Amino acid sequence: MKFAVTPELATLLKTLRAQSGVSAKDLAAHLGHSSSYVSKLESGSLKSIQEETLTDVLTYISGGGDFYGEVLPNVYRALKALVDPQHLVTQAWFMQYDATERTVAVTDGLVDDIRRHIEKLGISSDELADFINGNYDSGLSDSYPANQIVILEYNGEPRLTYRSQISKEKLRRFLEKKAEVCPYMFLNNLLFVLFRMDYFPDEVGKLPPEEATVVLRCVADYMDQRGIHSLTRFSHMLSSEDFIEHQKLLIDDQSDIASRIAAVLKELAAADPMTTIGRLNAFYDTLNWDPAFAVKLMSIPFADLGSMSHRNKARLLKDVQNLVDSYGQLPEIQKKIEQY
Repeated sequence: MKFAVTPELATLLKTLRAQSGVSAKDLAAHLGHSSSYVSKLESGSLKSIQEETLTDVLTYISGGGDFYGEVLPNVYRALKALVDPQHLVTQAWFMQYDATERTVAVTDGLVDDIRRHIEKLGISSDELADFINGNYDSGLSDSYPANQIVILEYNGEPRLTYRSQISKEKLRRFLEKKAEVCPYMFLNNLLFVLFRMDYFPDEVGKLPPEEATVVLRCVADYMDQRGIHSLTRFSHMLSSEDFIEHQKLLIDDQSDIASRIAAVLKELAAADPMTTIGRLNAFYDTLNWDPAFAVKLMSIPFADLGSMSHRNKARLLKDVQNLVDSYGQLPEIQKKIEQY
């Protein structure tokens, strides 16, 4: 695997080497390269670097030690001084190490919970693997490398892409508790699909942005409850407002939706303007709600909310009551809008 040498990576390498008192000549000798190679790497004129070479460089200039347990956390602390945390997603090399290749402990309780979820959905592990490997939400074809984070530029904005590929045998071993650890991204993708199937079972293809946001936040909260974290809190990064705003570029192929809605409304208004106006008003009144969340919330048994605090349950109940009260005050013509 090759990584693009970003300006931030070049600066980081030079900074860490200087802080560790390692000369460029010593680093070059360790790598078996000339001093000009190190100079090009640290100036950013070297466009790419092999993963194993970068791992070797980072370990050497950090003074050795376990790469994921000692070296990478040290690299992350230094990187945060160079890159705004919200823009770490542009550093594909670090995201690859942190989210795709770092492993997390697989506990019995975690596996048991996931198995119960799968049984509840009524699917087999092979069917689950097929769905994950379908990459319906990323929309990436097989031409993209599997299990590798790639940052693409689209209309001047960075876009994170990732094509999942999970082995059916590996998933079976995970569910049979034969694996003590698993890659962080393996678990992230598994949870995403399980929550997606649970919350939006009828959705085919790429989830609409508001529904994908619900699923991403469920994954982030679940991992928090289980104490499963990446250095960058990857699941929270994916569910953040800033990231979601940038990732809207992923759904540009749906840009004609607004014009189609307008066409339908125009047709309805021509046939029945009064009803159309009433429905538009109802639609406007619900814009500050996530419709999918509202519908799901009304059907959640509160006893199943697990470790959610009493305070949060009370706030949810209050929101539901406010919604019901608002509905009770709507004119009859608006109450007929059952989908809301």
